[in-house]
Amino acid sequence: PRDIDLAVPAGGGCEIPEVRNTIAHFAKVLEPSGGADIESICARGAARYAAMLASDESQRFFESAEVPAVGFELADGSFHPVLQINHPEGAHDFRVYAPADADSDVLELRPREGFARAAEGNWLLSEEPMEVRLTAADALIRADVARRDTRQIEVSVLYGDERRRVQFDLI
Repeated sequence: PRDIDLAVPAGGGCEIPEVRNTIAHFAKVLEPSGGADIESICARGAARYAAMLASDESQRFFESAEVPAVGFELADGSFHPVLQINHPEGAHDFRVYAPADADSDVLELRPREGFARAAEGNWLLSEEPMEVRLTAADALIRADVARRDTRQIEVSVLYGDERRRVQFDLI
């Protein structure tokens, strides 16, 4: 408990006053704001972590912010890096999205390459977004990036039984 600085209580058990007081005794309690649904946020994080553990990749982080990455722009303008471009041929990685990541019943992923967290600061690899029509509230979307050779990247989106693949030349 001495290593814990901040706690985000989630789940019905955390509504019990004695449990809440015990948590507050060991760490600052962060209350969700802006109408955040903490249970779905935690569930989404757990699903992403499970997908990461199920992957055959052992390193799930970026070694350097100085190296550009290929990733996806979402409708909110954010950029989610997936694979740094200095990885060797054959390297691959993925990101898992949930329907809550979409602004509507369609999740739009625009492949980009660059350094910036804001999508407009990165190079657009395709004018056409990879659109996934969401048919189930609990389904997950897997977006993969694979390094094919020194100049080519393959991007694929898997949703249920549907898979779409597109290849791009690196900029």
